[in-house]
Amino acid sequence: MSEGRDLQGYRGLAVLKLEFAESGGLVFDLRETKAQQVVYELGRRMAQRRISERIDDVRIDDEGAAWRSV
Repeated sequence: MSEGRDLQGYRGLAVLKLEFAESGGLVFDLRETKAQQVVYELGRRMAQRRISERIDDVRIDDEGAAWRSV
């Protein structure tokens, strides 16, 4: 993130800027309830996906021992 230049107009405000490689970015004013809800939901879904990916990486063999696929 290049916060200094891009967020100059938001100085002193509670903002979050998310940048996406393919489509630009979004700026959320975290004083707004809807923005807080959206950011919370994005974080929750990202955490859920990471947990699911880690679970998918763990395999259990016939004796019940867990191992991680590489």
